[in-house]
Amino acid sequence: MPGIHDEPVEVVRRGAAPEQFLLRARLYVVREVLARWVEPSRWRWAAPVQAYAGASAPVGGSAGGGSAGSGPGGWQVPDVLPRRQPAGRSAVVGAADREVWRVAAAAGRNSAVLVFDLCHDREESRWLATRVEEDQL
Repeated sequence: MPGIHDEPVEVVRRGAAPEQFLLRARLYVVREVLARWVEPSRWRWAAPVQAYAGASAPVGGSAGGGSAGSGPGGWQVPDVLPRRQPAGRSAVVGAADREVWRVAAAAGRNSAVLVFDLCHDREESRWLATRVEEDQL
């Protein structure tokens, strides 16, 4: 089943972990959770809010030259700060973060077990599935 990338799925959970999901009108049962992680929402796509090193040029800069604190092509380098968390507490996942579960699942007792990334986009409250090929493991 190649070619599955960010396809909408319906997921049933047991506790926090996905137990089964419906993909292309087939019910897959999760045999094993291989990994779980959280990605900040839009961390790759969000426009930087502040210029690096106090540069006065606006974010995006001019296409020609650079200024202090600017990257190639005049683009400003964003000032990225890690999230702070209170001492003695674990990091709280924001409501807009994306939760990813890498699972091994099969569509039936005799079907091959395949690996999927099930991504829960909390901001849009939807699940997406991506098939993970063997060379990506």
